Amino acid sequence: MNSVSSAESAEITPAEKHADDLPICHSTLAFPLCIVPTSPALVAQLAPADTASGRIRYRVREILRMLVDTTRESGTPVTEIVLVGSQDPRWRTEHRGNFRAWGAPEIQLADGHYLAELVLRYLCNELEPLITASYGSLQEFAAHQHELGTLVLMGIDGSAGLSQSAPLAELPTASHAHQWSQALLGGNTSGPGFATHPNSEQLSRAGVWEPELWLEIAQLKAAGGITSLHLHDLDTTHGVARYIATGLIEPAAVLNRFFQQEF
Repeated sequence: MNSVSSAESAEITPAEKHADDLPICHSTLAFPLCIVPTSPALVAQLAPADTASGRIRYRVREILRMLVDTTRESGTPVTEIVLVGSQDPRWRTEHRGNFRAWGAPEIQLADGHYLAELVLRYLCNELEPLITASYGSLQEFAAHQHELGTLVLMGIDGSAGLSQSAPLAELPTASHAHQWSQALLGGNTSGPGFATHPNSEQLSRAGVWEPELWLEIAQLKAAGGITSLHLHDLDTTHGVARYIATGLIEPAAVLNRFFQQEF
């Protein structure tokens, strides 16, 4: 189970709740989608003095609880959570369900060998028992059938090159990627983004670790497979763009048609 330390309990004061911004499925077959960051700093035991990460951690858990409550009230309660996040071998650990490889062996989760899945499970907290599957991409998710009552929790981070203190230092086009990501997730932007729709190489040069996952979101949004995206929160304190957004994602039968198209 997810062990919680004293550092975990010292959370930030709750932000104002905006339940009206959350996606409500009503009679649609679409699943609620929640997009969150997966940086290790979100784990309290790994960064106990990081107040920015503490605030983001609190917001993620707050929004997840609100999604569960909202879907219950709409008549389609969440019965399972499926995870989507990078399964690149560079983020894999042999310690199942454990952050030992990152310096926190005391945290034991139910499952997970990849950093993204581990962080997502950790963020789910008391909702972790609802997790039934973990996929490395939205296309892999689309290859499996899930019933109404599924909440899709996707882990993805923005550019890691937004300042000199960032993991990749400051990159020339990092701000373009940041503006593009905000706009994609339904947020307001105030600076220049990419002149055209970016490709994987452009996103990589801008400091985005997992460009293919971002391009999946962009492709499905353009095709109507992902709708109602709303950016709830963002943070760039450490030079890494971290976003919290919600939306709706169509079921596998619909998504497969989109993935078979030429985007």
